Amino acid sequence: MFGPDSEKSNPNFDHRSLCDIAQTSSEDSLSPSCASANTIAALKRAYLPRGGDDSLKGFRNQFGVFMPSRLEDVAAILTHTCADASKSFVDLGSGDGRVVLLAALGFRMNAVGYEQSERLIAVSRNMAQVLDVAASVEFKDTNFLLANLNHYDLVYYFDGGSLDTRYEGPRECPIPFFSSLATMKQGAELVVAYSHKLHHHLSRFDCFDLRETIATDPILPSRIYVRNACPCPDTWDKVFPSNLESDSK
Repeated sequence: MFGPDSEKSNPNFDHRSLCDIAQTSSEDSLSPSCASANTIAALKRAYLPRGGDDSLKGFRNQFGVFMPSRLEDVAAILTHTCADASKSFVDLGSGDGRVVLLAALGFRMNAVGYEQSERLIAVSRNMAQVLDVAASVEFKDTNFLLANLNHYDLVYYFDGGSLDTRYEGPRECPIPFFSSLATMKQGAELVVAYSHKLHHHLSRFDCFDLRETIATDPILPSRIYVRNACPCPDTWDKVFPSNLESDSK
């Protein structure tokens, strides 16, 4: 089982070799694809030190079920976006932190994850220490439905479809989620991985342009949207406005 005690549970766990692999991924001489491959190798060794199954996959709590993104898919998606060292990244519902760490190590971005599960937050923060990247990442134990996203250039969301049933509102939209998306700055990119129902909702409004569809899955592709200059519907701004984070970091 991986997690905060991964190093102790496996006598063959080589902390230094993981840091070396991860550090190699940030060297300027490597192409993005090569850097991502090195980072994925480091992450897999960190999260699965015994080469076993992903033991937290399917972990359920009051906030939902943890289903991790495939790192190879995320790397492919990020190569199609504005991802580089000058950009900031946020993962909405970051789980065990693997996507945030991939963004930081493989693409050298300052990366943030929102996650409410204490168990998954503990795993995320531990892995950031193991991979020696804690200074470049932050994991917030905050509800991402209340997040102010205007600090970020790239927003990542794994579309599991649960928002559409848990947060229905007018037009059957997950209104609190869209209230958060409305805070994205103009030109910022929104990645909806394994897109399902959320694409149907986003396509109804003028404030997001669909830029690209990526075949990460035969049935559920991933999509990249760009926040344009059009204002979001007024109804979004009226939902929980006082609960949104302040503009200051």
